[in-house]
Amino acid sequence: MKNQTDIRELFTPMQPQAAPLSEKIFITEVLPDVRLQPYIWCYWEIKSRKPLEEDFFCKIASDGCIDIFVNVNNPHESYAMGFYNRSSTYVLGSCFHYAGVRFLPGMFSYLFNTKASELSNAVEFMDAVHKNTSKFLIENIRPGDSIHDIRSVFDKYFMQNLHHVGNEFDPRVYEAILIILKNTKSLNIENDVSKIVGVSPRHLRRLFDFYIGHNIKSFARVVRFQNYLKAHSESINVAPGSLYYDFGYYDQGHFIKEFKTFSGDTPSKMADLYNTLRCSRASFI
Repeated sequence: MKNQTDIRELFTPMQPQAAPLSEKIFITEVLPDVRLQPYIWCYWEIKSRKPLEEDFFCKIASDGCIDIFVNVNNPHESYAMGFYNRSSTYVLGSCFHYAGVRFLPGMFSYLFNTKASELSNAVEFMDAVHKNTSKFLIENIRPGDSIHDIRSVFDKYFMQNLHHVGNEFDPRVYEAILIILKNTKSLNIENDVSKIVGVSPRHLRRLFDFYIGHNIKSFARVVRFQNYLKAHSESINVAPGSLYYDFGYYDQGHFIKEFKTFSGDTPSKMADLYNTLRCSRASFI
C-alpha cells in the first residue's frame, strides 16, 4: 500500500512494564514479513517459563492499536483487543503462553472490514469478531510452538488475507492519522483536520469510529502519551519535569493525570524502571 510505511516511521507503540518481569516470565516481539509491515507493528509473545507461585497480572498501557491474540496452549481461545482510552489489567494465571498480532492504527479494520468501535475498551472472542481467523488459529497453532513457528503461521495467513482486501485504505483517514502523528502538542484539532482532509467533523468522527475505535481527540491523547514514552526512553538523563512540556501538557498535574490514565501508574512509580521500558523497535528479534 503506497506510503503507508509513513505511519510505522512516525509511531512507536510501547508497553512499559510497571513492575520488573520475573525471570520466570519473558516477552518477545518479532517483525512480520516486510510486505506486512505497513499494516502490522509486530507479532508478540508472553510466556511463563515455569509455573508461578501466584497468578500474573498483566498491565496494558493505551497504545492506539488493536491486537488479536491466542492462547498457544489452547488455540480454541483466541481474542481481539480493541482501542483502549485507558490502561487495563488482565489476569493471565500462573502458567501461560499467549501470542498475538499488534496492528498499526486503523489497519485491523481495513484488513478485516470490522468496525473498530465495537471492540473499544474490550476484549472479545475472535470467533465473534472474525470466524475465519478463529478457525485458522485453531487449525494452525499448536501447543509448544515457538514464536518463530507462530510468525510463519501469522505471515502466511495475513499475506493470504491481504490479497483478498478489495478496497484501499481511506486516504482521508490516513491523512488525518499522519496529521495527528506529526502534531502531538495540539489536541483541539478536529475542526482543523476535517478542513484539511475535506470532510465534515461529523463524518470524520464516523471514519475514526470505524477505523480507530474512538474519537480523534482520544486518539491524539494516546499518541501524545506514546510519543512521550518514546522520547523519555531515548533521553534517560533528562528529568521528567523538563520533558513533558515539550508534548503540550499544561502543567505537572495535567501530565500526571494523563500518564496515570493511560499507563495505570504515576510517572514517579515508573521513573526508576525506564531502563526496562519495552520499546518494540529495540526488542525485535
